[in-house]
Amino acid sequence: TTALPATLALALTTPRPAGAQGASPTARIDALFARWNNAASPGCAVGVVRDGKLVYEHGYGMANLDYAIPNGPRMVYYVGSISKQFTAAAIAMLALDGRLSLDDDIRKYFPQMPDYRARYGVPVTIRNLVHHTSGIRDIYTLMGFAGLRLEDVMTDDAALAMIARQQELNFAPGSEYLYSNSGYWLLGKIVEQVTGQPLRQFASERIFAPLGMTHTHFHDDPGHVMKDRAMSYEPDGAGGVRISYLQNFDKTGAGGLYSTVEDLAKWDANFYSHRIGGDALQRLIHTRGVLTSGDTLRYAFGNEVATYRGLRTDEHGGSMMGYKAHLLRFPDQKLSVIETCNL
Repeated sequence: TTALPATLALALTTPRPAGAQGASPTARIDALFARWNNAASPGCAVGVVRDGKLVYEHGYGMANLDYAIPNGPRMVYYVGSISKQFTAAAIAMLALDGRLSLDDDIRKYFPQMPDYRARYGVPVTIRNLVHHTSGIRDIYTLMGFAGLRLEDVMTDDAALAMIARQQELNFAPGSEYLYSNSGYWLLGKIVEQVTGQPLRQFASERIFAPLGMTHTHFHDDPGHVMKDRAMSYEPDGAGGVRISYLQNFDKTGAGGLYSTVEDLAKWDANFYSHRIGGDALQRLIHTRGVLTSGDTLRYAFGNEVATYRGLRTDEHGGSMMGYKAHLLRFPDQKLSVIETCNL
């Protein structure tokens, strides 16, 4: 999933040989998206951030084929699991505020969950949920096993009951890494229990509003009208596309975030400015998980800390119902690539 954002970044930064007559960096970026950049195709909005400022932003293809509205950096897209960065940041803020401990047993918040300590010798903690080391089975996978569709409506009570019915984990807490949307949905519900506010409201007050992310929200009401929303599409198998709009189901926290390229650039800028949360928040949200074996994971707080061609990176992607998104940062170069797509 890193390949296209990284290629885009390299297109901006790779020098051409002296005297070369090749295309400009922006033309090279445009070429990457050329196949989708027409009035009959959905596509992407792209932003490149350097030194905290958007140095390139552009839309390719259409945000809405019914009304011929083009994609662009101010259109609002579903960003899938990029949502996890914000859920994890909310949890980190509450930990720094002293309102919860990352080592809390999750049964403090969900007493209906099985007593995993009795079975495995250790509890599932908030920290396990953050780093995907809980072993709790993924809610989307469980829905598939139950014969449910992602376009079906599922209440939070029903989702929690489905997760709690699993008497076993995939592994002992902390012993392995396995990506679990259930964990991040539960984190969102913990935010709600600790603060008395829905995740949508808490994130708006503590993150989005202070950073000026005026077109970003956790979408916890499927019927909510959203200005400038890009529609999502999927291939129809006959060379065209059809609407892929499965909006009824989404477990906010694991996903649920809608945003724009320009708003995500403001979030990216906070990596350097520490405008919200200060130094302590940045240190915490870039703390990688550690297994009971002592092995350190790439995964931190909704953020993968890794390398690409020898360069340090921070990244996370997301996808659902035709939407695709990716935020890739090269912190030492102060260069980031943001993509929000609707195909």
